[in-house]
Amino acid sequence: MFKNTFRFQLFALSLLLVSSILGAARIAYSATGQFIANNTPPFVRTAPKIGPADPSQTIEITVWLNVHNRQQLDSLAQDLYDPSSPLYRAWLTLSQIAAIYGPTAQEANAVKEFLSAHNLSIVLADPNNFFFRARGTIAEISAAFHIQMSNFEVHGQVVRANTSDPYIDGAAAAFVHLVSGLSNQHSEIVPVQRSAPSTSGSS
Repeated sequence: MFKNTFRFQLFALSLLLVSSILGAARIAYSATGQFIANNTPPFVRTAPKIGPADPSQTIEITVWLNVHNRQQLDSLAQDLYDPSSPLYRAWLTLSQIAAIYGPTAQEANAVKEFLSAHNLSIVLADPNNFFFRARGTIAEISAAFHIQMSNFEVHGQVVRANTSDPYIDGAAAAFVHLVSGLSNQHSEIVPVQRSAPSTSGSS
């Protein structure tokens, strides 16, 4: 019971974090698919662009599916940590969460087929259908989501990021909430390498 409670705490916190950082990742519809709006790091607008990301580099991304009854779930997640709420710490089990809010198997299968069709390997499939973790080269991921990936200088470090919101076509489009991992802003990044001043000709 303690294990399920702890896992739900992490899950609820992740839902709140995702909503606050990406503004609930509003979806913008188009003729044959949709953009996942607010899925581009803000620094892309102002940070100096160093150059394109290495297309042969292999990275992992996480594709999060739309939950059902999202407003109700967001409200519940906040109530769980509000001491004034009657639902304060009234934990649900993961199976209860999945039954009420989880994406369906059919929705998850559509997203899985989208990833496989674009040569992305499934690294981890959430048993409750909330997300898929996938691996591919930057070239493959860029092609799958119709984006460009570039390197930027952010506070003296090289940070990779997509330069526009990802676009998803086909049946999976309606089921994707956001795509994380396109940027490595919050993972391991490297300092910008600058050439040392020339000392030739000095005495």
